[in-house]
Amino acid sequence: MSATPVASKSARLPVTTVMPWTMAVAAISASRSARGSGTCSRAHLADSAIRDELYRHFHRLRDALEASRRDALVVVGAEHFANFFFDNMPAYCVGMADFYEGPIEDEAWLAIERRRIPGAPELSKRLITRILDDCDVAYAQEWKFDHGISVPLHFLTPRYDLPVVPVNINCRSRH
Repeated sequence: MSATPVASKSARLPVTTVMPWTMAVAAISASRSARGSGTCSRAHLADSAIRDELYRHFHRLRDALEASRRDALVVVGAEHFANFFFDNMPAYCVGMADFYEGPIEDEAWLAIERRRIPGAPELSKRLITRILDDCDVAYAQEWKFDHGISVPLHFLTPRYDLPVVPVNINCRSRH
């Protein structure tokens, strides 16, 4: 099933709370490469020193994320034709679902078990509403995570207990 983005500058999403934005924020940049991250079934073929160093950095990032006492995680990734195609490829899209599923790739190849990941729909709606004040952004209630989101989550939130707001950046087509 593919995501169906809907966007309009005049659109305003219903938000059930009008509380001030008080939440912990942490910014982390991490690899998403299935082969380069050592998560795929061929990880044993990678140079062990490089793979182990990468794992150490992911563990350090996970510790920093946990120490940040975060409320949710906004994950920005590039679309790999998992949800959008050339006939419907928004420049930006923000997920707003109660949950997401992933990875879409073969579990044995990626070496990451498919699961449900909690969403943060109220935070998503607040972000989307604010973003629409300045530019058009699509939003989607359905989203399948590919390796671009699943690999970082596998390392940074291995219990998958942190609500996620996925953001897609179009890197496949020109408008």
